[in-house]
Amino acid sequence: MGSLSELECYLELSHDLNYLSDEDYTVYLDRLIEVRRMLAAFIQTVRNKR
Repeated sequence: MGSLSELECYLELSHDLNYLSDEDYTVYLDRLIEVRRMLAAFIQTVRNKR
């Protein structure tokens, strides 16, 4: 999850520096949140199968 948090920081920085529009920022952030949820679910599934 560390790399996702790092990516989230870079997205926020890019938006703050006006490299990303509000629309692009929202799209990328939504995708990041979706990936974070999928990864958390995958990790939980692997842990439960032990």
